[in-house]
Amino acid sequence: MLTNVDVNTTNTATGQITVKWTQPKADVGTFASPIYRLSRSIGAGAPTLVATITNLADTTYVDRGLNTVLNQYTYTLTFLSGTGTTQVQETAPSATSVRTSLIPNGINRTMTVNWAYNVPWDNSKQPTRIYRRDPGSTTFNQIATVTPGATSGTYLDQNLTTGQEYCYYVQTTGQYANYSFLQNLLNNSQQVCATLQAVPCTPVLTLQVVNCDSLAALGSYLPVNQTYQNNLRWTVGNTPTGCEANAVYYRIFRSDTDGGTYTLIDSTTQTTYSDRNRPRPTYCYKVQAVAAAGQRSGLSNSACQVDCVFFILPNIFIPGSNSTANQVFRPKTTSPLLRTHIQIFNRWGRKVYESDRDPYINWTGGGVAGESGTSGMVSGGIYYYLAEVEFADAAQTKRTYKGWVELVR
Repeated sequence: MLTNVDVNTTNTATGQITVKWTQPKADVGTFASPIYRLSRSIGAGAPTLVATITNLADTTYVDRGLNTVLNQYTYTLTFLSGTGTTQVQETAPSATSVRTSLIPNGINRTMTVNWAYNVPWDNSKQPTRIYRRDPGSTTFNQIATVTPGATSGTYLDQNLTTGQEYCYYVQTTGQYANYSFLQNLLNNSQQVCATLQAVPCTPVLTLQVVNCDSLAALGSYLPVNQTYQNNLRWTVGNTPTGCEANAVYYRIFRSDTDGGTYTLIDSTTQTTYSDRNRPRPTYCYKVQAVAAAGQRSGLSNSACQVDCVFFILPNIFIPGSNSTANQVFRPKTTSPLLRTHIQIFNRWGRKVYESDRDPYINWTGGGVAGESGTSGMVSGGIYYYLAEVEFADAAQTKRTYKGWVELVR
């Protein structure tokens, strides 16, 4: 039975693993022409014969010239005895080396140490020892013990220092059930190192808002083919705790809505960005900082540009005038509309007109029966309006406007 697959040296070209096994015992007499054949594979790959040993008492093989940095090795031992038609062959269950991996977390200043194996003995009955080499040190020291599972284990190393390299290996302790002499099978993993990189601080994003007053002051709303530009600016934040202002560039993300999917659109080394030539202004943005070593911050706060919502009605209109701007009662300027429910009242509070067919109203001065003359038009004078407006912005904003207008005939 295999008992040890012990990594002695961690190196890309001169790595070394010691493989050990138990010596078989014959039921009667002695073995004739005993042979051990040891095969090796990388992971679950095809096996390669690495040693043929004819000395029955020789139960150790040192496998050299390996890349123990990158590879986990699997060993299979076959025992043969006898010759010709009387030769007997028996293959022991395979065993892998212990493979350790690290997951650094600069935000929490932790290192997760994971190790895995596939062996015929049981590593889950006794603790695994975790060893660490600290920055500036040349020796490994035991820092913890953890009882692993049947095929793997994990340990969280905490309160580390960002920007420093930490190295680890583990030593499993295995046993075969019902074999008292096979109770402390020690096997080392390869050594593995990782730097606990500092995480960039999450940016704090702001967005230059549209000057709605200037849009409302225009003679008419912007044309359909108008393009827009959103100007972003951000500062270095102070979260998470322990983050560093070490960003070398920033990634810009955009979404149609705050709850939608944010898509990477660009990157910049500056702390400002202009998103140009957009068909509309209403987008949301987030920014992410990236350090020189590739560490990324969390996404910033979202900053969304909203539609300007304005609706300005005149206080005078002259049906039949030569001025096309004053012939009907309609908004002087407005942001895009979906619906307007307009009600017009005379000075005594009697309704003379009501409609929701035209979002832009376009009242010509017509009135209800009894309130208009023979022409169907109301007489000149002061009228009061109540307009319930639904805008065509992303939020479909609804607002109510009240006021008066003078109809001149």
